[in-house]
Amino acid sequence: MMKILSSKKYTILYLDLDSFKSFNDTYGFREGDALIKETAQIISDVIMTNDNDPSFVGHIGGDDFIAVLPHHRYEELCNSIINRFEQAKLRFYSEVDLQNGYVKSTNRVGVLENVPLVSISIAVITNKRFSYETVEELSKAAAMVKQKCKAITKSVCICIEDPSEIR
Repeated sequence: MMKILSSKKYTILYLDLDSFKSFNDTYGFREGDALIKETAQIISDVIMTNDNDPSFVGHIGGDDFIAVLPHHRYEELCNSIINRFEQAKLRFYSEVDLQNGYVKSTNRVGVLENVPLVSISIAVITNKRFSYETVEELSKAAAMVKQKCKAITKSVCICIEDPSEIR
């Protein structure tokens, strides 16, 4: 178990693309890769500024990213990421899919369904009101917040400052 030893302020953003599988299935891996690269560029552009120094941005894999900030001022950053993502994603869809607001895609059990356009979920964890003792504890909290984000079918940022709020 890895202990968290720092008492400095931090905010962790766990960013994930929703409905990405359907986008990839509809438009192909090349477009999917381009969307992931575009998302990475947006996150890096917003986070990696002097105001946020020192920060970290990483690609966990697939359509998941992480960012670590040395402060608790995440609201404006998250809104900027969401706004830029929402604008950028328009370039990746056909006019018909944009007008419909969904793509037709076969789900994992073979049923054709209307799947919302890709969106970005940002699960936010801070040490503002609660100190995490281990990386595992922090990861568990982030996963629970991410689950709350995914229940919403649009780009969203949700912050839980105390894991007892998640229940």
